[in-house]
Amino acid sequence: MVKLSPRGKTFAGLVLGHALLDCYGSFWPIFKYLAGIDVGVAGVLATATSTVAMLLQPVFGHLGHAGRARLFVVGGTALTLLMTLLGPLALGRDALGPGVFVGLMIVILSLTRIGQATFHPVAGVQAGALVRGRRSTLLAVFVAAGWLGVGLSQPVYSWAHFATGGHSEVLLLPGLLLLALTAVWYRPMGIASAGALARNPALGATGALAWLAIGNVLALVLAIGLHQHRD
Repeated sequence: MVKLSPRGKTFAGLVLGHALLDCYGSFWPIFKYLAGIDVGVAGVLATATSTVAMLLQPVFGHLGHAGRARLFVVGGTALTLLMTLLGPLALGRDALGPGVFVGLMIVILSLTRIGQATFHPVAGVQAGALVRGRRSTLLAVFVAAGWLGVGLSQPVYSWAHFATGGHSEVLLLPGLLLLALTAVWYRPMGIASAGALARNPALGATGALAWLAIGNVLALVLAIGLHQHRD
């Protein structure tokens, strides 16, 4: 049995977390196809939630320096597990109505994209800084793990969908098990504090929430409008 050093365990946690994060966070393309989501609605939701969250990624990067690395890595990965709820949400769309259905999809997508935006800056920096002189190699492995997760996302979701009749929440259990393993292995190696947002996290958090709210309101209005127009 291979015994990993503390840095080895941290790197293993980052790699596993990245694969899990980008696998579950990439369920949207296959979900919208299998659930028959209107192309216009799906495009608006994906663009609005992704753009707003990724524009806030520098903010989360600053906030992550102030002793929040573990929260952002483990918590960010945990948020992407919400994508497993898309299946049962689609099954109940008729009972919910178009407004509630679209609104809940926006909530799930937004929280997932925030999870990815909080994870990547801190995890990427730490993955490359664990071993002096091996930054490129470590980052290559870290990035490859994320793309592996993206590649696995479509067959994984498809299997769950067809095997259970749309109940993708069955993927929550393996996701939680892998998340627990990520949390056990990952221990921040220490990132120095820097920047005004790191010293004043309330400022960054307030701005992030404001932009997120604005983006989601616009997405909801546009998506419902498109849905009603096509009906």
